[in-house]
Amino acid sequence: MYKIQGNIKTKANVEAVASQLEQAIGKTGGTGDVAITVMNTLKELSGLTNLRHLSQDHVSSYISHLQERVAEGSLARKTTATYVTGLNNIIRHTNKYIDKNTVTLEPQLAKDHGLSAGPKGDVLPSASNEVHSQIRSYFVEKNDQKPDIKNEAMPHIVDIAKYLGLRIEECIMFAYLTPEQIRETIKTGVLPIEKGTKNNRPRNIKLSDVETTRTSQINTIKNACGYMSKHELSNMCPTKLRQTMYDFVYNAKRAFEKATGLKYNFHDERRTYAQQSFKEYKTRLTEHQATMNVSQNLGHNRPDVLGNYIPK
Repeated sequence: MYKIQGNIKTKANVEAVASQLEQAIGKTGGTGDVAITVMNTLKELSGLTNLRHLSQDHVSSYISHLQERVAEGSLARKTTATYVTGLNNIIRHTNKYIDKNTVTLEPQLAKDHGLSAGPKGDVLPSASNEVHSQIRSYFVEKNDQKPDIKNEAMPHIVDIAKYLGLRIEECIMFAYLTPEQIRETIKTGVLPIEKGTKNNRPRNIKLSDVETTRTSQINTIKNACGYMSKHELSNMCPTKLRQTMYDFVYNAKRAFEKATGLKYNFHDERRTYAQQSFKEYKTRLTEHQATMNVSQNLGHNRPDVLGNYIPK
């Protein structure tokens, strides 16, 4: 048989892989087009240039990307399930034909990630306080057993996701605030977010008016900045390359899931934040005003996107 192509560095390379994949599985039509879309997204998310290096971290990153798009309303779940099928075709093709130095990758089930087609208005799950506490404690204990700057960062990262509603990229790139800047944030009740945002759009997050929630938010900011100050970091990423930390985060998540048997998704924390914030705003604002405030805090231009976060 001809040499199997694994290089996806250029547009021509990607198309060649898609063509070989179609021939290998005996399917044409849209199969190759979907594979091209998936491979291009993998490249954009992680800089992957050869399927020989495709890892479970890349797969997890791609799944989280789909979940994010479903949550913000930019992708229908039916379409997303098609992309998961495309991802699985690439995984099987890679496992069977491409010489790799990694373990065999597992195909993904869309329904396991809340990505299968369902009734309109379905909302993906939020993270329970119990699961949040368990993943946080898991990394605290790991760091106590064997100090590691990345493990030390993880409890802060999951807290930032839960209490401030940031995307995982924003959590990793959460910027250091000086004590004076922290005091200003507490005084104004506004936290500026600039790094790691979608399409590089900065935004301001309004801190909660509910005392207990606001205290959790302020403590999260102070603790994260204390960690960064201790290690002389400008953001929460303790590695030279953001992708290295991004990969570590998803690898660490899988280690937690394997050790505890629990399922965890970073974006679930963002949904928890959205649902809690909406509930708090509704006690003093109209539903429309509450929707606008939460949408702005999440960084969504379209308020209707919030319907993917809030149960009807």
